[in-house]
Amino acid sequence: MAKYRLKLGVRIFIGVLILFLVIVVIENLLRNRRIGQLHVTITRPDSLLFIDTTEVKRLLTNNGKDDLQKASFRQLTVKTLENRVRGNVFVDKCEIARDLAGNLWVKILQARPIARFMRDGKPDFYIDSTGKLLPTSDRYTARVMLITRENEDKLPDFREADYNLLLLIKKIKRSKFWQAQISHLHITAKREILLYPLVGTDVIEFGRCYNIDDKLKRLMIFYKEILPRKDWTKYKRVSLKYNGQLVCQ
Repeated sequence: MAKYRLKLGVRIFIGVLILFLVIVVIENLLRNRRIGQLHVTITRPDSLLFIDTTEVKRLLTNNGKDDLQKASFRQLTVKTLENRVRGNVFVDKCEIARDLAGNLWVKILQARPIARFMRDGKPDFYIDSTGKLLPTSDRYTARVMLITRENEDKLPDFREADYNLLLLIKKIKRSKFWQAQISHLHITAKREILLYPLVGTDVIEFGRCYNIDDKLKRLMIFYKEILPRKDWTKYKRVSLKYNGQLVCQ
Protein backbone atom coordinates (compact mmCIF):
# COMPACT_ATOMS: atom_id res chain seq x y z
CA MET A 1 0.00 0.00 0.00
CA ALA A 2 2.82 2.40 0.90
CA LYS A 3 4.63 1.57 -2.36
CA TYR A 4 1.43 2.25 -4.32
CA ARG A 5 1.01 5.66 -2.66
CA LEU A 6 4.66 6.44 -3.36
CA LYS A 7 4.33 5.52 -7.02
CA LEU A 8 1.09 7.54 -7.28
CA GLY A 9 2.77 10.53 -5.66
CA VAL A 10 5.72 10.28 -8.05
CA ARG A 11 3.37 10.11 -11.05
CA ILE A 12 1.45 13.16 -9.88
CA PHE A 13 4.71 15.05 -9.30
CA ILE A 14 6.00 14.15 -12.76
CA GLY A 15 2.68 15.15 -14.34
CA VAL A 16 2.69 18.52 -12.59
CA LEU A 17 6.32 19.08 -13.55
CA ILE A 18 5.63 18.30 -17.22
CA LEU A 19 2.63 20.64 -17.21
CA PHE A 20 4.74 23.38 -15.65
CA LEU A 21 7.49 22.91 -18.25
CA VAL A 22 4.94 23.02 -21.10
CA ILE A 23 3.49 26.29 -19.73
CA VAL A 24 6.98 27.78 -19.42
CA VAL A 25 7.87 26.79 -22.98
CA ILE A 26 4.60 28.16 -24.41
CA GLU A 27 4.94 31.38 -22.41
CA ASN A 28 8.50 31.84 -23.63
CA LEU A 29 7.41 31.27 -27.23
CA LEU A 30 4.58 33.77 -26.86
CA ARG A 31 6.83 36.39 -25.30
CA ASN A 32 9.06 36.26 -28.38
CA ARG A 33 6.16 36.15 -30.83
CA ARG A 34 5.24 39.31 -32.67
CA ILE A 35 1.84 40.85 -31.98
CA GLY A 36 -0.67 39.78 -34.62
CA GLN A 37 -4.10 41.11 -35.47
CA LEU A 38 -6.04 43.41 -33.18
CA HIS A 39 -9.67 42.69 -32.24
CA VAL A 40 -11.43 45.40 -30.23
CA THR A 41 -14.84 45.08 -28.57
CA ILE A 42 -16.31 48.10 -26.78
CA THR A 43 -19.39 47.79 -24.59
CA ARG A 44 -21.16 51.14 -24.41
CA PRO A 45 -23.88 51.61 -21.75
CA ASP A 46 -26.71 53.80 -23.07
CA SER A 47 -25.12 53.54 -26.56
CA LEU A 48 -22.86 56.53 -25.87
CA LEU A 49 -19.81 56.81 -28.09
CA PHE A 50 -17.10 58.46 -26.00
CA ILE A 51 -14.33 56.13 -27.12
CA ASP A 52 -13.91 54.27 -30.42
CA THR A 53 -11.56 51.76 -32.02
CA THR A 54 -9.36 54.52 -33.44
CA GLU A 55 -8.80 55.94 -29.97
CA VAL A 56 -8.06 52.47 -28.59
CA LYS A 57 -5.39 51.92 -31.24
CA ARG A 58 -3.89 55.30 -30.43
CA LEU A 59 -3.67 54.33 -26.76
CA LEU A 60 -2.19 50.90 -27.50
CA THR A 61 0.52 52.35 -29.73
CA ASN A 62 1.35 55.17 -27.28
CA ASN A 63 0.24 57.86 -29.72
CA GLY A 64 1.78 56.00 -32.65
CA LYS A 65 5.24 55.70 -31.12
CA ASP A 66 5.08 51.88 -31.05
CA ASP A 67 4.37 49.73 -34.10
CA LEU A 68 2.33 46.81 -32.78
CA GLN A 69 2.95 44.77 -35.93
CA LYS A 70 6.71 44.85 -35.31
CA ALA A 71 6.71 44.52 -31.52
CA SER A 72 6.83 41.31 -29.52
CA PHE A 73 5.14 40.51 -26.24
CA ARG A 74 8.54 40.70 -24.60
CA GLN A 75 8.72 44.37 -25.62
CA LEU A 76 5.07 45.19 -24.95
CA THR A 77 3.42 43.00 -22.34
CA VAL A 78 -0.32 42.55 -22.05
CA LYS A 79 -0.24 44.38 -18.71
CA THR A 80 1.52 47.36 -20.30
CA LEU A 81 -1.09 47.53 -23.05
CA GLU A 82 -3.96 47.26 -20.55
CA ASN A 83 -2.54 50.09 -18.46
CA ARG A 84 -2.30 52.29 -21.55
CA VAL A 85 -5.95 51.80 -22.39
CA ARG A 86 -7.06 52.24 -18.78
CA GLY A 87 -5.36 55.63 -18.82
CA ASN A 88 -8.33 57.00 -20.76
CA VAL A 89 -10.93 58.41 -18.34
CA PHE A 90 -13.79 57.02 -20.42
CA VAL A 91 -12.54 53.45 -19.96
CA ASP A 92 -14.19 51.81 -16.98
CA LYS A 93 -12.64 48.36 -17.45
CA CYS A 94 -10.17 46.87 -19.92
CA GLU A 95 -9.16 43.25 -20.38
CA ILE A 96 -6.68 42.11 -23.02
CA ALA A 97 -6.02 38.49 -23.95
CA ARG A 98 -3.75 36.93 -26.54
CA ASP A 99 -4.10 33.67 -28.45
CA LEU A 100 -1.41 31.25 -29.59
CA ALA A 101 -1.11 33.10 -32.91
CA GLY A 102 -0.26 36.32 -31.09
CA ASN A 103 -3.55 38.06 -31.87
CA LEU A 104 -4.80 40.56 -29.31
CA TRP A 105 -8.40 40.51 -28.07
CA VAL A 106 -9.27 43.78 -26.37
CA LYS A 107 -12.50 44.05 -24.37
CA ILE A 108 -13.47 47.48 -23.05
CA LEU A 109 -16.34 48.63 -20.86
CA GLN A 110 -16.90 52.32 -21.45
CA ALA A 111 -17.57 54.54 -18.46
CA ARG A 112 -21.21 55.51 -17.97
CA PRO A 113 -22.00 59.15 -17.10
CA ILE A 114 -24.89 59.49 -14.64
CA ALA A 115 -25.02 63.29 -14.24
CA ARG A 116 -23.62 66.46 -15.73
CA PHE A 117 -22.35 69.38 -13.66
CA MET A 118 -23.07 72.73 -15.35
CA ARG A 119 -20.75 75.67 -14.56
CA ASP A 120 -20.90 79.29 -15.73
CA GLY A 121 -17.74 80.31 -17.53
CA LYS A 122 -16.02 76.99 -16.76
CA PRO A 123 -16.01 73.61 -18.47
CA ASP A 124 -18.86 71.27 -17.59
CA PHE A 125 -18.06 67.73 -16.55
CA TYR A 126 -19.82 64.40 -16.13
CA ILE A 127 -19.56 61.99 -13.23
CA ASP A 128 -19.91 58.21 -13.30
CA SER A 129 -21.34 55.91 -10.63
CA THR A 130 -18.04 55.89 -8.71
CA GLY A 131 -17.86 59.67 -8.58
CA LYS A 132 -15.08 59.87 -11.15
CA LEU A 133 -15.05 63.16 -13.07
CA LEU A 134 -15.33 62.79 -16.84
CA PRO A 135 -14.83 65.53 -19.44
CA THR A 136 -17.58 66.41 -21.88
CA SER A 137 -17.29 65.54 -25.55
CA ASP A 138 -17.70 67.81 -28.57
CA ARG A 139 -19.17 64.90 -30.51
CA TYR A 140 -21.56 63.25 -28.07
CA THR A 141 -23.87 64.43 -25.31
CA ALA A 142 -25.15 62.10 -22.60
CA ARG A 143 -28.81 62.57 -21.71
CA VAL A 144 -28.42 62.69 -17.95
CA MET A 145 -29.63 64.80 -15.05
CA LEU A 146 -28.16 68.31 -14.88
CA ILE A 147 -26.57 69.55 -11.65
CA THR A 148 -25.76 73.11 -10.66
CA ARG A 149 -24.29 74.40 -7.43
CA GLU A 150 -23.74 77.84 -5.97
CA ASN A 151 -20.14 77.12 -5.03
CA GLU A 152 -18.79 76.29 -8.48
CA ASP A 153 -15.14 76.89 -7.69
CA LYS A 154 -14.91 73.81 -5.50
CA LEU A 155 -15.07 70.44 -7.21
CA PRO A 156 -17.23 67.82 -5.51
CA ASP A 157 -15.56 65.32 -3.21
CA PHE A 158 -17.63 62.15 -3.44
CA ARG A 159 -15.43 60.25 -1.01
CA GLU A 160 -16.25 62.55 1.90
CA ALA A 161 -18.37 65.73 1.87
CA ASP A 162 -20.43 64.83 -1.20
CA TYR A 163 -20.75 61.09 -0.59
CA ASN A 164 -24.49 61.28 0.15
CA LEU A 165 -25.01 63.46 -2.90
CA LEU A 166 -23.58 60.69 -5.07
CA LEU A 167 -25.96 58.21 -3.41
CA LEU A 168 -28.93 60.43 -4.26
CA ILE A 169 -27.82 60.85 -7.87
CA LYS A 170 -27.38 57.08 -8.24
CA LYS A 171 -30.81 56.36 -6.76
CA ILE A 172 -32.42 58.76 -9.23
CA LYS A 173 -30.44 57.27 -12.11
CA ARG A 174 -31.35 53.68 -11.21
CA SER A 175 -35.08 54.37 -11.01
CA LYS A 176 -36.94 54.72 -14.29
CA PHE A 177 -39.62 56.71 -12.49
CA TRP A 178 -37.30 59.24 -10.85
CA GLN A 179 -35.11 59.45 -13.91
CA ALA A 180 -38.18 60.45 -15.93
CA GLN A 181 -39.33 62.96 -13.31
CA ILE A 182 -36.20 64.78 -12.12
CA SER A 183 -34.34 66.78 -14.75
CA HIS A 184 -32.27 69.19 -12.66
CA LEU A 185 -30.68 69.15 -9.21
CA HIS A 186 -29.38 72.34 -7.59
CA ILE A 187 -27.13 72.61 -4.52
CA THR A 188 -27.45 75.81 -2.50
CA ALA A 189 -24.72 77.55 -0.51
CA LYS A 190 -26.17 75.88 2.62
CA ARG A 191 -25.71 72.47 0.93
CA GLU A 192 -29.45 71.99 0.62
CA ILE A 193 -30.85 70.19 -2.41
CA LEU A 194 -33.49 71.58 -4.74
CA LEU A 195 -35.01 69.22 -7.29
CA TYR A 196 -36.67 70.55 -10.43
CA PRO A 197 -39.10 68.04 -11.96
CA LEU A 198 -40.43 68.02 -15.50
CA VAL A 199 -44.08 68.03 -14.37
CA GLY A 200 -46.10 68.28 -11.19
CA THR A 201 -44.59 71.25 -9.34
CA ASP A 202 -42.03 74.01 -9.78
CA VAL A 203 -39.52 72.90 -7.15
CA ILE A 204 -39.00 70.15 -4.58
CA GLU A 205 -37.14 71.16 -1.45
CA PHE A 206 -35.19 68.03 -0.62
CA GLY A 207 -33.19 69.72 2.15
CA ARG A 208 -29.83 68.44 3.34
CA CYS A 209 -28.74 65.22 1.71
CA TYR A 210 -29.62 62.69 4.42
CA ASN A 211 -32.50 60.23 5.05
CA ILE A 212 -32.59 59.82 1.29
CA ASP A 213 -34.82 56.73 1.15
CA ASP A 214 -37.35 58.20 3.57
CA LYS A 215 -37.56 61.46 1.61
CA LEU A 216 -38.00 59.65 -1.68
CA LYS A 217 -40.79 57.55 -0.15
CA ARG A 218 -42.59 60.74 0.94
CA LEU A 219 -42.09 62.23 -2.50
CA MET A 220 -43.56 59.10 -4.06
CA ILE A 221 -46.69 59.61 -1.94
CA PHE A 222 -47.03 63.05 -3.49
CA TYR A 223 -46.80 61.65 -7.03
CA LYS A 224 -48.93 58.55 -6.49
CA GLU A 225 -51.60 59.71 -4.04
CA ILE A 226 -51.82 63.51 -3.91
CA LEU A 227 -51.01 64.77 -7.39
CA PRO A 228 -53.56 62.57 -9.26
CA ARG A 229 -56.39 64.08 -7.16
CA LYS A 230 -55.43 67.68 -7.83
CA ASP A 231 -54.68 69.95 -10.74
CA TRP A 232 -51.05 69.41 -11.77
CA THR A 233 -50.48 73.17 -11.60
CA LYS A 234 -51.97 73.54 -8.11
CA TYR A 235 -48.74 73.03 -6.18
CA LYS A 236 -45.71 75.23 -6.79
CA ARG A 237 -43.53 73.87 -4.01
CA VAL A 238 -43.13 70.56 -2.23
CA SER A 239 -40.93 70.34 0.84
CA LEU A 240 -39.29 67.24 2.30
CA LYS A 241 -36.92 69.18 4.56
CA TYR A 242 -38.56 68.28 7.85
CA ASN A 243 -38.49 64.77 9.29
CA GLY A 244 -41.63 62.78 8.58
CA GLN A 245 -43.38 65.68 6.85
CA LEU A 246 -44.59 66.30 3.34
CA VAL A 247 -45.51 69.96 2.81
CA CYS A 248 -47.32 70.90 -0.40
CA GLN A 249 -47.98 74.54 -1.23
